[in-house]
Amino acid sequence: GIGIDYGYYVLSRIVEELVAGEGFDVAVRRMFETTGKTVLFTGVSLTASIIFWVFFPMKFQAQMALLLVLLLGFHLMGALMFIPPMVSLLKPRFAIKYAEERQRQRAAAAAAAVAAEGARATAAGL
Repeated sequence: GIGIDYGYYVLSRIVEELVAGEGFDVAVRRMFETTGKTVLFTGVSLTASIIFWVFFPMKFQAQMALLLVLLLGFHLMGALMFIPPMVSLLKPRFAIKYAEERQRQRAAAAAAAVAAEGARATAAGL
């Protein structure tokens, strides 16, 4: 979908920060510092390039261009102005559960790596 991906990118970045152990407010701030800039640039670039089609002499093409510009604009505003505050306010359980599960997986992988290194060191010493 055109533009709908913006919300996915924003939410995905927030969840990545939660996995890293940050709180919701820090995760939202970091999302704006990284992915937020990218989403804004992409949305503005696409909208700016399509806006010229509005002046196309064929009425149907011009109307579709206007519709597309509005669609992209609403998706962009929703992704950057609606999703982050809602995530901070509602603190969705799916994000918390996913972050906790990923943290458990990382801890298990780290423990396995330490155990494997210990086994290698023991085998080398014998």
